Amino acid sequence: ESVGKMVNISASVPVNVSFTEWINKNVKGYIAVHFDNSKSSDTSFTMPSGPVYVQATSVTLHKLTVNGGSGNGWYKAFSTVTVNAGGHLHSGWHWEAVGINLSETDKYKDYFTITMPANDVTITMSP
Repeated sequence: ESVGKMVNISASVPVNVSFTEWINKNVKGYIAVHFDNSKSSDTSFTMPSGPVYVQATSVTLHKLTVNGGSGNGWYKAFSTVTVNAGGHLHSGWHWEAVGINLSETDKYKDYFTITMPANDVTITMSP
């Protein structure tokens, strides 16, 4: 690219990854740049008079599947997530989980929160 020209860059990430930010790699011989918005996966910078080395950073997301309630989605590890039966947890029913241990109390609540682990989780309402 020409010196002084605006350079547009874009990071494509899969569904289980969350873009974090653009960074300048601290490598000898490369010039640091200022990003218009380092927190956006699509951004730009003005080309300096030498080579640049930029990198997109990201964090892995983990899938929460809730059968019989709400809370489904992709979450960062250690995020707090509310699982909610929406008033549909019938008498005698309970929650079962794979990928996380639920407390005995939470198993019988209409809603509760979990701290998302660094793995996928499935929580199912069961009779």
